Amino acid sequence: MSKFSRQFVNDAVDSVFEDHKEIDIDIFKNHLERYQDLDLLDQGGMKKIHTCYDAFTERELARATLLKEDEDNYDAFINEIRITAMLEHPNIVPIYDIGVENEQVFFTMKKLGGMNLDELIRKNHSTGLSERLDIFLKVCDAVAFAHSKNILHLDIKPANIQVDEYGQVLLCDWGLARNLQNIELVDEKSPMLRNQQHESYLTLNNKLKGTPGYMAPEQINRSFGPRNTRTDIYSLGGVLYFLLCSKDPFHDKSIDEILEQTKKGGLQAPATLYPQLDIPLSLNSIVSKAMNLDNNQRYSNILKMTQDIRAYLEGFITSVEEPSPTKQLKLFVQRNRTLCNSIAVIIIITLILSSLFIQGIKQERNQALAAKEHAEEMYKKSIISEQIATMARNQANLSQEKTLLLVDQLKIADSKSHELRISAAEELMKRAFFSFYKERNYYNATNTIEHILELHPNYPEAQYYYARLLLGASQFAKAHAALSSYKGKRRTDWMIKSCLRFQRANKTWRKPMWQEALEMVESWSSLPYSEHGDLSWHVNSSISQHFSITDCIQYAQARLKSKNRSPHFTFELSTRGNKLQLSLEGNKCQSFEVIRGWPITDLNLKNTDIKDLTILWNLPLKKLKLTGTPINDISHLYHLPLEELHLNGTRVDNYGALTIMPLKILSINESCFPLNQLNRHKELHTLYIPTNTYSKAQIQQLNPSIKVIELTE
Repeated sequence: MSKFSRQFVNDAVDSVFEDHKEIDIDIFKNHLERYQDLDLLDQGGMKKIHTCYDAFTERELARATLLKEDEDNYDAFINEIRITAMLEHPNIVPIYDIGVENEQVFFTMKKLGGMNLDELIRKNHSTGLSERLDIFLKVCDAVAFAHSKNILHLDIKPANIQVDEYGQVLLCDWGLARNLQNIELVDEKSPMLRNQQHESYLTLNNKLKGTPGYMAPEQINRSFGPRNTRTDIYSLGGVLYFLLCSKDPFHDKSIDEILEQTKKGGLQAPATLYPQLDIPLSLNSIVSKAMNLDNNQRYSNILKMTQDIRAYLEGFITSVEEPSPTKQLKLFVQRNRTLCNSIAVIIIITLILSSLFIQGIKQERNQALAAKEHAEEMYKKSIISEQIATMARNQANLSQEKTLLLVDQLKIADSKSHELRISAAEELMKRAFFSFYKERNYYNATNTIEHILELHPNYPEAQYYYARLLLGASQFAKAHAALSSYKGKRRTDWMIKSCLRFQRANKTWRKPMWQEALEMVESWSSLPYSEHGDLSWHVNSSISQHFSITDCIQYAQARLKSKNRSPHFTFELSTRGNKLQLSLEGNKCQSFEVIRGWPITDLNLKNTDIKDLTILWNLPLKKLKLTGTPINDISHLYHLPLEELHLNGTRVDNYGALTIMPLKILSINESCFPLNQLNRHKELHTLYIPTNTYSKAQIQQLNPSIKVIELTE
């Protein structure tokens, strides 16, 4: 493996340890012995995977190397590394490192636990349908994320889906994955397609690429059209088929028969083929739509497919059904079981009371008639009266018993409703709140936590995070009240102390000055970063909502200067009307969230260490310099009205986010391929490119209206 520079090691240590304490880096010097291969985990047609021990991080990883050294395998191996590395998602196996050892390329990744989905379902038939669908939705999320990056997987099947013992789901093996922007260009270079036969298969090296039964028709024969996102949707339909039946599509046929049946659309619906499994008709229809022979008749995107799955799970009608009124009523009752039970109880009580009332009227009438007809027979009247009284007492006793029984039933229904509210609160916390919170979408996180507390007011975890959100938004009175009612085990004393900074002697509350807010945030630095990091970010990123722009500027300048690890500090600010031009060039502050929400039109972050571009959301930026930064993903910039953007010296390798920007001036790095994709920018008139990077032929493919200038620095 090639040697790591001392700068690389220092930067790696700095990015891991937030408090920037002195670290003994001697343990990282012997990099030639960093990885030690252990047991062989798996071996396929292209690569083999070993368990390996990483001496730097003292953990076990998986390391993949080429099985056979040839040009096709090498290109496919590098393609898999690049594609998997750009797909950072909780349900996609992460790439940790790439390197060369003994003149052989390798990459390391997370060592997978558990078993693949094929093994899990075949060995554990007790896995419930809801659990299987939960796994399926996580796989869909991973594929949808890949599609958002213009990546097709092209080999989705149960054996490539790993499920560990803690429920984590990972979509693996991106060896056949392709970028949508150049997939057809790659196919046109295929030797098979240059000499195409009437039944030729779409391959890169005269071999079938994919898994029969899970491959869409267009993966087999070009006559079915180009591969696109609906090709992966076909494969997802095959995975859903397997989850419903525990069998592969076309499982009882030879490979040639499977390929022929796939091209003919000969797949039988699972509910028809296996009536004994009682497969829900809505899921059966979802499989049929996803695996339709006609590409255009499948789901147009994965979101619509997952919406149907979730509609089924939540008891709603799916888009592929035409349900009868009876089924609609049945689903309504299933979704609102507690409400329907309560209504039924009320109807029963009403009927009983009505019956007793009518019976009472009849008794009174009979008594009146008896009194009129037998007035002279006093003895008989007394007997009849006694009998009537006895009946009334019996009816009253019976009515009381029934009423007590109904009260007990109502209590049980209320108890179940309480349990459902608690369950819903915990599910909302897990599925929605933490997602918003981790993405730093504090507005949606606050709305969600308030809904959770409506469902479950005494939920300690919700109370704790609600108090943090209030404190981060400088709502000190509400935060103090929430912290005072918190009964959980988390430490809150330092948050309470922070709130009390802004309570007057008469117990009323006041707004802080910017110096006091800064002092509060910096006082938290003595705490572990894991305890205050998100809260500090929240306060810093919200200052524009609480202070004037003048105070915000002073706060930001002081905060960034205290965090700066560079020998020089830059904070050059100029105003033009109510718009700002700001330069932070060369600063090493890691996070620049203090400028979030400012009316900045011109921002210079050249040679900074910025990593999080979400802080630029909704800024009116016209000009942005990211030259020399560690940025590798600009997808968060797609909505900005940028007219001038500088990306030279960055690690960006996907320029798709620039599509809707009104760019006029652009500088790029060495990874903008194909170069002619920039022709989509009709207003682009000046393009800066690195020296000796792009060929004359590539440059000539650009619009003549674009002036190309080579960068000398």
